[in-house]
Amino acid sequence: MKALTMHQPWATLLALGEKTIETRSWDTKHRGLVAIHAGKKIDRSVWKLPEFRDVLLDRDDPITPQNIQTGGVIALLGLVRTVPTGEGLDARGLLAVPRFKTGCGVSRREPSGKTRGILAWNNPAADRRDRAFGDLSPGRFAWMFSGGDILAETVPCKGLQRLWNLPPAVEVVVLQSVVINELRSKA
Repeated sequence: MKALTMHQPWATLLALGEKTIETRSWDTKHRGLVAIHAGKKIDRSVWKLPEFRDVLLDRDDPITPQNIQTGGVIALLGLVRTVPTGEGLDARGLLAVPRFKTGCGVSRREPSGKTRGILAWNNPAADRRDRAFGDLSPGRFAWMFSGGDILAETVPCKGLQRLWNLPPAVEVVVLQSVVINELRSKA
């Protein structure tokens, strides 16, 4: 299984579905499941910005630099598409590349088994948020994620750069957590 290491809070924002696009300076042909690995680096300055405060702190369970998960896999998401960023910004600064049909969106299954709908693609509010949460400048690639599971517990492992393969033992634990989420959602 492929994995992508990200600094915090970017990994958590992606896992929660608050960020649906991850931008990278490189493209990939990989499509399908990607384990989201929260690296140990935390960008603490982010909590001072209003867009981030609204998402990270105005919650029932506020996410702070002191309690954010690091050093392991926190979610399993589907990478569905990558798009060069410079080709698709409209006059309002929204990502206007053809994505998916209007109304198609993202949902995340939480550790409790509950599935919650997230902002839909081709939604101006979602586009503004993805713009605030990522570098959509020309010459980069927008990786579009859909669906997935937030793991109940962080699965510890060392991260690597670029897309990398999870160690088999870690992959087993990640998949077990996903099965438990699925069983809870059916209970």
